[in-house]
Parts: sequence; C-alpha cells; structure tokens
Amino acid sequence: MKRIAIIAGIILSVVVAFFGTVKWNVYSQQPEVLLQKLRAGKGDQQDLWMRFNLARGDTVTPMLEALADRSAPAEFRAELIELLARRFSASGRQDEIIAAITAGLADEDPVIRRRAVFCVSVYLDSAHQPDVFEMVADPDLEVRRGVYGILVGTGNARWRRGDRNVINDELWKKMTLEQRQTLVQRCQEQAAKETDEDLRMLALSVVGREIEFLCTQSIEADSRGQIDQAEQLLDQALAIDPASHQARIRLVRHHLAIGRKEEALALAEENGALLRIPRLAAEPRIDGDPSDEAWNSAFRYEGHPFYHATSRFVARQVTGKTDFYIGHRDGKLYLAIIGHEDDLDELVIKCTRRDSPVWQDDSVEIFFDPALQETKAHQFVINAAGALADLNMGSGWISHNYACQYAGKVFEDRGYWACEFAIPADELDKAKITADAVWGLNIMRARIGPASEQCAWWPTYGFSHRYHLYPIAIFEDAEPTSTSAPAGSP
Repeated sequence: MKRIAIIAGIILSVVVAFFGTVKWNVYSQQPEVLLQKLRAGKGDQQDLWMRFNLARGDTVTPMLEALADRSAPAEFRAELIELLARRFSASGRQDEIIAAITAGLADEDPVIRRRAVFCVSVYLDSAHQPDVFEMVADPDLEVRRGVYGILVGTGNARWRRGDRNVINDELWKKMTLEQRQTLVQRCQEQAAKETDEDLRMLALSVVGREIEFLCTQSIEADSRGQIDQAEQLLDQALAIDPASHQARIRLVRHHLAIGRKEEALALAEENGALLRIPRLAAEPRIDGDPSDEAWNSAFRYEGHPFYHATSRFVARQVTGKTDFYIGHRDGKLYLAIIGHEDDLDELVIKCTRRDSPVWQDDSVEIFFDPALQETKAHQFVINAAGALADLNMGSGWISHNYACQYAGKVFEDRGYWACEFAIPADELDKAKITADAVWGLNIMRARIGPASEQCAWWPTYGFSHRYHLYPIAIFEDAEPTSTSAPAGSP
C-alpha cells in the first residue's frame, strides 16, 4: 500500500506540475501580460512582439489601453500605434484605431508623431486618412518630411491610369478651397525656411500638387464646355506660381482647344513652349554625326536646360547637358540630339536589335502628337549604338516599325554621343507638315550609366507619357494649308 501511495503521490505531483505549467504558459501568453513585459523592456523584445502578434483573442483593447498610458516609453507607444494600424482593415474597430492614430499625430513626443505620420502614409487609404495638412509646420523635420510625402502622394499613392495619367486626388477633394489655399500659403512659407534641400523641394511639391489639381479641374471644365470656369481655374494656378510650366502649357492648350490659335501661339512663344521648326536649306546626311553643315539652318537648342522627367509637381533642372537640332524638308522631319558626357566609357549600351528595350540603355526618346489628341503619341527611342524602338502609344505599347532613317554614334574625341532622324510626316497617322499645323512634341533623354537621370526638354511631372503637357511646334516656310482642319481647331 505504501508503494502505491508513493506512486500515486508522484503521479499527482506530475499532473499538478503539468497543469500548473500549462496554466502559466496560457497566462504568460495573454496580450496584457506580454504588453506589460514589453513596456518594462524585459526579456527578448523581438520574441515578445512576435508572441504578441500571434496571441489569440482581443488584442486591440489592451493595446488601446496601453497606448493611453502617457507615462509609457515613447518607442513602446509608437510600436503600439503601428500594430494598431496594421490591424485597421481586419479589426472591425476602424473608428477607434483612427482616433488612436489621430491622437498620435498630436502627441508632444516627436517619436510618436513620426510613427503616426508613417502609419497614415502606409496603412490608411485616402478615404480614411485624418487631416495632416496643418502639420506642415511641425517643429520636427522628419514629421514634416512624412507629412509632405502624404500630401504629394509618395506614401500610399494610388495612380489613376487614364488619358491624363494624373495621381488620384481624393485627398485634395476632401479639403475645402480655403483649406487648400491655407495649405499652399503655409508650404510656400515653410519652403522659404527649410534648410534641407529635399524638404524644401517637398514643400514646393505640395504647392505644385495644388497647381496640378487646378489644371486637372480645368481640363474637366473644358470637357463640359465650361470655358469661363476652366480659365478661372488656370488663373488660380498661375496666381500661385506664374512660372509654372504645367499651368502655362495648359493655358496654351486651352486656347487651342477653343479655337484661339493666334492667342495660343503668342502665349506659347512668350513662355518658351513654342518650337518654330524651320525649313532646312539642304537635306542632312543621317549617319549619327551632327556636324553636317545642313544642320546650320535648323532650329538649334544649345546650352539651355532640360528638366527632370520624374520630378512630381516641381520643375527641376538637371545637371546633364543635352542639345538638339530640328528642321523639316520635303515632308520629312529631321532631328539631331546630342548627349554630352564627361566620361563616355560609362554609357550603358546593351541593346542592338530593333524594338528591343533600348530605353533601359543611355538613350533619347522623341514623342510626336501631330493631332493634339493628348491621348496618344508616336514614340521613337534610340540608344548610342543606333538601336531603335518605335512605338505607337495609344491604348498600349504597340511596336510600329515606322519607315524612317536613323543612326546613333559615340564621339569620344568630342565628349558626346549623338543620334539623327529623318521621319516622313505621313508615317505619323498621315500627318502633314503645313503652315497651319500645330503639333505636340517633346524630347527626352535617359542617362543610365553616367548618372541616374531621366530628363526632358519640357517637364512632364513624373511620367513621360503625359501628352497633355507637351509643348507645341509649328512649321515655318511650309505648304500653306492642309486638306484637313487645322490641329487645335474646335
């Protein structure tokens, strides 16, 4: 009997120990217990956060309660804000989580404000984002950086891919006109104060986004036939920044769309958005060498800046130097583009076949929109080896194989590489070079090896295929009239 009692006692002890261990493990896995350890900084913090993320049951309530304790360490509270933001969609408690993030935006500790701004940018879509525009003057530069990013769409941005290729403007539409005007004024003032160049450009980008919003609204007003409203919106954009390339070219194109051609041309010339293409005295030899004397009678764009093609909302000049010559003769367009480089050995030249992805090399891109449709263009891309990709950009990227002459060459002794084109106008959807024709046109260059730089003669604010922002071109000493209605006529 004694032996049986001893065995029974051992078994009972094991059972008690087992269930005690189970009970302790269950207790130690409770969200409240894990949060207490995390708050105190005890144990392996990474392991504790992982266990908390795997914890069962309601984790939102204990997090909200822990976050409300303002005596807790800032890093701990900041981590709670992000964990709550991650649970935003699946928790069913969106209002409470938004309230917690909004409170974090107003917290006195910059560590918490930074994380709250980050969560707004990454985890909340524009429909649920709290107002952050008043934070553009926050004393903490990293908070300002995050707020600028939200306002210009570099965080949780949603692009609306369509005819205009503009960024979604739900966030802008949530603000009243008075709020937007106040935001612009604050960002202009803040840009003047910023000592960090990146922050200064971000502040100006917020201003530029308001200009883009007004220009987009103007386009929509034009489409509804509300001419006066369209002009008022463009006037508002130019009042913010009279030098805005986007607002200026939109005003030019607005005048063209309603039949005010002479006014449009005068305004385009005044603002540097008009390319007068002369008739060449002789036909250039298309061999990649722009030293041919036939180019002497061309329009020559030399020593003037190109602009970052990928810069959103702000026109920024690039450091690289690009020249181009352009003229017409006997129904053909002739172009020569020269890309200057300090070290031509750094050029990236991988593609050698036609219609290969030459835009991934150091290359030049030319876009034509002869009918000013603003929804499609003819694109020619050539690299320094003379490999060409030609595309008809309408509903998609369609290789076209235009009948044209082209060549590209590297000139080590001259410090540049160059390309040349002779393109029959009627290859471009039967376009004509006439005295009354008005075309959309832009020239771009990709510097891949020597510099990570996408640049354009005229800035297109983030995407090279925004045809509605292209400058315009007319032809001098050309045939007097076309058989179809002039481009730009109503």
